[in-house]
Amino acid sequence: MNKQELEAVAIKKMPANAEVDHTKAEIMQEMHGSLSTVSALYEKSLQLDPYQLKVRDEYARYLTINKQYKKALSVLWGGMGTAYLRILPKWSYVS
Repeated sequence: MNKQELEAVAIKKMPANAEVDHTKAEIMQEMHGSLSTVSALYEKSLQLDPYQLKVRDEYARYLTINKQYKKALSVLWGGMGTAYLRILPKWSYVS
């Protein structure tokens, strides 16, 4: 098996890995993929792991470049709650 075939097998065995979709989004961006395709990949990655603040930042920048300002803000604000929940001690948000 060559490297590409091995990568395809690895992706099939781990389809729910957020990093895979993030990498696909970056590749599609470089290949000038459509806004909807790139956005769907970023959305899937963030759905699998909403704590990826770096990915949220990248996605928001991509949306801003494509003049999707409201969506960019919602992507950034969507990460604010998850960021704080990770930083705060468990007892501070459990009632």
